[in-house]
Amino acid sequence: MKNKTGIIERAGNLQFLRKHKYLIIVALLLLVGVFAMTQVRASIRKKNEELAVLITQCEQQNAQNQALSELLENSDDEYIEDKAREELNMVYPGERVYIIRPGN
Repeated sequence: MKNKTGIIERAGNLQFLRKHKYLIIVALLLLVGVFAMTQVRASIRKKNEELAVLITQCEQQNAQNQALSELLENSDDEYIEDKAREELNMVYPGERVYIIRPGN
């Protein structure tokens, strides 16, 4: 009797699966879709964070470029000559440079 009951239960399970196979397929597809969407959302969130960092860096670089452009536009020859002498220790050809050292 035990074998017959097992066979009947299996037959009942198969009938259930046959009757509801489309419902089961749809449920599995929904489950896979939800999982895929979760992965896609996580990826989008990460890319948005990376984009925000890049936008900030771009804005900072643009501000620096603007400041340098304004400095270049407002620079005259005398200013450039002073900077070259002070910061780069440049001199005209034939000029003599005297270095004054503190007393010994």
